[in-house]
Order: sequence, then C-alpha cells, then structure tokens
Amino acid sequence: MGSVSAYQTAGGTRYRARYRKSDRTLTDKRGFRTRRAATLFLATVEVKKAHGDYVDPTVTTISVEHLGAQWLDAQIHLKPSSYSVLEIAWRVHVLPRWGRTRILDIRSSEIQAWVSELSRVRSATVVIRAHGVLAGIFDFAIRDQLLTKNPARGVYLPKKTPKARNYLNHLQVDALANAARHHRPLVLLLAYTGLRWGEAVALRIGSIELDRGRVIVRSNATNVRGKIIEGAPKNGKSRSVPLPEFLVVDTPSALPRKERRGPRLRQRCRLPSHPNPRRRLVRLRPQPGTTGRSRDRSTVHPPRPQTHRRKPRNLRRRQRQSRPTDARARICCDDSRRLR
Repeated sequence: MGSVSAYQTAGGTRYRARYRKSDRTLTDKRGFRTRRAATLFLATVEVKKAHGDYVDPTVTTISVEHLGAQWLDAQIHLKPSSYSVLEIAWRVHVLPRWGRTRILDIRSSEIQAWVSELSRVRSATVVIRAHGVLAGIFDFAIRDQLLTKNPARGVYLPKKTPKARNYLNHLQVDALANAARHHRPLVLLLAYTGLRWGEAVALRIGSIELDRGRVIVRSNATNVRGKIIEGAPKNGKSRSVPLPEFLVVDTPSALPRKERRGPRLRQRCRLPSHPNPRRRLVRLRPQPGTTGRSRDRSTVHPPRPQTHRRKPRNLRRRQRQSRPTDARARICCDDSRRLR
C-alpha cells in the first residue's frame, strides 16, 4: 500500500499519492483536492495490480510504430516466407494508418471502420492478414502489461469465398506432361504424388528410393522476394510419399546425365536390383515397331516384372536350421539326392 501526503500550492492544500508500480519502481500522482480521493486512488491501483490489470501511466506515449517494430523482431519462430507476408502487411496496410497513433488512444470502433474501408478495395485474405498483424501487436502489448484488453478482438471481418477448383483427368495430365517435354517426369510426379511445388523443387537424389517406390520429403523451397530459400517442410516434419510404378520408369531419365550411371546413383537413389548385373539401371522399353532413339515417352510400356524374388527372412532362417550340421549327415543327404 502507498502513502498520501499533503503539500501547499497557490490554490490551497493538495494531496499526493505515492505507490510502487509492478516493476517495484516508486512513482506518484499529484493534484488530489482531498485525502479521501488520494486514498481511493491508491486502493484502485492495488486492486489492479492484484488482478494483473495495472497499466503504467508513463507508457501512454508509446506508438504503434514503436511497438510494431518490436513485435516483428520477436517473430523468430516463423519461416522466411511467413515472415515476409507479415512484414508486407505491416508495412503496406498497418503502418501508414496506425503508425503514429498511441496504443491507448485506439478504440475498437476505429479498427472496425478501418477494416470496413479496407474490405472495399482489398480481398478478404489481405484484410484478415492486416487485421491479424494489428491484433498481434496489441496482444504483445498486453503481455508487457501496457494494455488491459485488446481493442482489435471482436471486430467483424470479411469471409473468404471458396474458389472453384479444376482437376485434370488422366488424358489431360498426359497431354500436359507431353507438352512439358523434358519436364514430363516432374509433371507426372506433381500430378500423381500430391507433392507441393516447393517440395518437388527441393528434392535431392538421395530422397528418391526407387526400390521401395517411395519419395522422402525432407525440405521445402520457397521464393521469398526473388530469392529461393530452402527450409523444413510444412509442420516441420518429413514424410514418405508413395511413388506409382509407372513413375519409377521415367524417374531415371529426369536425373542429371552424370547421375544416371555408376555406383553413385545406385547408392544414393537405390535402384531396383536386376538379375543381370550389367543392366541394373531401369531402361525404357519402346513400343514395338519403333526405335529406341525416336520413341515417344507417352507410348513407353512399363518394364516386365522381375522373375527372381528374394525369400522371406523367416523362411531362410528355417532352412538354415533344418540343414544337417554333421559332415556325415551332409554326405548322406548328397548321396540320397544322387540316387533320386
């Protein structure tokens, strides 16, 4: 609890209330005509401090521009692409309108009028993003005990209208892939695996496992103001995407020429094994009646299924356990096989 003391002025006796703020620094307020008014003020301050609603009166001069710069510096948890979107909304829409305004002078009705005016010339996505920046700045001020409530909350925002989505059928996808020429495998990969564009661009040779028919998504590439920045995928977690069988045929042709052959490709890309070690790479088989050089990739048939197959591990273990360990038993088994 603070204290109340009297002092003399030209207009008569006045009272001063001394108290400590939330940071334990000492301050006071003067000009009370009666001791009772000063005592009630001290009681109000103590109640607000107890409930966490106390606001330092010396921060009334802080503007939105000053607080917004601190809020942007605190967004270190965002990806560069997300941070760039918020920075543009702050610089284009929020700063010109609210930059020089003090945070204690902004009312909820003024924010509603700003949102309604901005909705007439901008899309709902832009308006919602700009309002989110302003509301985030006020939340930042509440955490620092500069405000007791957020005037931007409870404002009516425009609703987003869903856009019509057009989906291609198999024939349209094939025509688009043929028109892409040497980018045909990339078009098919995007169409039949559901990868995002940034995830497909950030793929590495080590992320393609042709023997398992899988693509491991470990990173994502985004264009931020003309600069490609590689980061973690959405939600920060890698995932495994199934690769259709017909894409396994076209994938080696999309790799760089120096990576198509040799042990480096087999180790990093893990191509399927082949009964003939000289033909380990998956090769495209042209349609009958066409040559290998002039074949059209739209008429390429998938490779024949391999006849050899590795036995299951439990079956191989049982066979090893059933084999005789004694040399005589092995000789008898060999003689019995010869008699048969």
